[in-house]
Amino acid sequence: MSLAYIIDEEEQHALFLKSTLDIMDCFDQVEIFTRSETAYKTMPAKKPAIVFANFDIPLIKGAALYSEMVRLQVPFVCITENPDTCLTAVSLQAFDYLVKPLQLSRLEEIIRKYLQHTEFLSKETTPAPLLFHEILIRQKDKIMVNTSECISIIPIESIIKIEGLNNYSRIYTDDGNMLMTSKTLKYFESQLSSYAFVRIHKSHLVNLVFIDKLLNRGGSQILLKTGEILETTREKRTEIKEWFKM
Repeated sequence: MSLAYIIDEEEQHALFLKSTLDIMDCFDQVEIFTRSETAYKTMPAKKPAIVFANFDIPLIKGAALYSEMVRLQVPFVCITENPDTCLTAVSLQAFDYLVKPLQLSRLEEIIRKYLQHTEFLSKETTPAPLLFHEILIRQKDKIMVNTSECISIIPIESIIKIEGLNNYSRIYTDDGNMLMTSKTLKYFESQLSSYAFVRIHKSHLVNLVFIDKLLNRGGSQILLKTGEILETTREKRTEIKEWFKM
């Protein structure tokens, strides 16, 4: 059973969100909590599929609620009346955010993103390969990237590769820029795998669109359209072939 939590001390807003989610019929059950402490205590046992949490209400032990959701790998959507707080939400590894007053189109966008995310995680085998034109259409979506200077909204199709550096990542785009973010490579893998990004090695996530050749020399390597050569595992090489139906 898929369970969604709504944590908001403003019961009227919580009821409106619940009724909207019920109409969308995307969860088996939606529970409302007006106190974050109660949600915090029940979360380990009930393990909700997703949490919509009002970022503006007082949280127990600082950001303990958010830390618990990250620990349990529960996607959470931060709700706020102040768009400026979205930066903090991103730093807490939020799945997404909503700004009050809630807009139906924005909520639908988040639900679509969530369903794509869960569909990918539920697959026990290698994802079915996408046709090249399907990849290009899907990559028209954008992703929000938090850097030390700002929040950048960048097209997924512009990302060549993402390099993991412990708890940080470097995002390389086709305009020659590089963005440094505190998000981990594992986070980007969960967000972008359904957009034809493959983790070819423990430190690199690569956009399949920018792969030019699979090289045979020296084991398993790929040649990017930028001219860069990267090492990959034999298992991932096979996966890349499956994506392109080679």
